[in-house]
Amino acid sequence: ITDDIVHVMSFCSNIIHIPFSKLILFGHSIGTIPTIHVSSLNTFRDLGGVVLISPSSTGSINDYKEDNKTKRRKLSTVNSNYNVNDIACPVFLIHGQKDNIIPVSHSHELSEEIKYSGKSYCWFPKKGTHYNIMYDLRRKFYRKFMYFLDLIERFHKQINDNLMFKSDLN
Repeated sequence: ITDDIVHVMSFCSNIIHIPFSKLILFGHSIGTIPTIHVSSLNTFRDLGGVVLISPSSTGSINDYKEDNKTKRRKLSTVNSNYNVNDIACPVFLIHGQKDNIIPVSHSHELSEEIKYSGKSYCWFPKKGTHYNIMYDLRRKFYRKFMYFLDLIERFHKQINDNLMFKSDLN
């Protein structure tokens, strides 16, 4: 799964020339684990943003990687709690308080992990379940998402302003 995300990101960047800063990774439920893992990699440090809906903080996925020495595929485990602090871009955590599949406490754990970075934005809708946030609550979701897009724009503008200031000092 993580390899697929990396391939899509590479395609966007190398083939259709979309900079990483214009891309947002979006994960839901178990899909948040590879999303967190990929967005925490140094290769994607300038990613636009990450949206996590009903994320799992304790689960892990198994991803097969080829060992270059033996040319055999070996199993590796990815855990979201270990990687979330390495995400360098803004993160939008969304979790319904009535989610009966992944408890909302998972999102609270993740938000505690990243809140000191100043890059997280959270929404915990009272009527939200595991599946209804983008459908039954779509108007509120889109309004919150538009606000998050504005946060992303301001975040990357601040980074660019800081880079320009540093280059002026040299």
